[in-house]
Amino acid sequence: MLIKPDEKYIPSLIKLWREVFGDSEEYIELFFKKAYFDGECFGEIVGDEVVSAFYLLKCSVRYAGKVYEGRYLYAAATLGEYRRKGLMSALIAEATAYCKDAGLDFIALVPASDSLYDYYSGFGFKEAMYKYRFVLSNDFVTLPLYREAENYAEFYKIRSSAENALVYGEVGCEYAFDCLDFLGKKVVIFGENSYYIDGEELFTADTEETAASFLSSLSGERVMYSNKPLRSAEKVRNGMMYCFAGELRNKEIYMNIALD
Repeated sequence: MLIKPDEKYIPSLIKLWREVFGDSEEYIELFFKKAYFDGECFGEIVGDEVVSAFYLLKCSVRYAGKVYEGRYLYAAATLGEYRRKGLMSALIAEATAYCKDAGLDFIALVPASDSLYDYYSGFGFKEAMYKYRFVLSNDFVTLPLYREAENYAEFYKIRSSAENALVYGEVGCEYAFDCLDFLGKKVVIFGENSYYIDGEELFTADTEETAASFLSSLSGERVMYSNKPLRSAEKVRNGMMYCFAGELRNKEIYMNIALD
């Protein structure tokens, strides 16, 4: 059922999240402070306890100059004793019908494991999102021209101006930014439309040369991900979409690492 955002459900939802994902309560509370009241929650309630739930966060994709509005299905969880009873399947089917009736263009999600790609395909989700994986290995470092992002707005501006990339709404983007800050991962801005997240993701809507120049300023060895095939990167799947808008079907959309 669609659960209207309400303070009374938060303790139960936090308990569900903590038991399934193992995150700290402080980290979980970031979501309920920042994003819970901006999206939708679908859940199954037994007595006074939410035993299965997920959230739909506002997101969009700019493709061929047009902006398509959708939802990102996030933090799907069911308590152990209530699994294999069809609860999550029923919630996904209900949410899909809800999004279609609301006139949205798509639902996106990132399966928590490879085995779940088959599970979600049973509901009509198709592999559609990707990222490029490469290994950074530099023995030298120069002085890079960059600055730390002051707030989520810069992060959001870069993402929302790019083509073929999923971007959360402003509230979701602020939540993602705060999650990164909580985990000690800073967002660095370089070039006109590019950012870098500590050793994890490099996103650029500039030329690949801009990204290559920035990479040359970093030292050390690490696995990284990007929206462009830098340094002989390997293209890997990174999510699925259920498309109501025919124009988005069979298209490849970049999905960043935040909120995987």
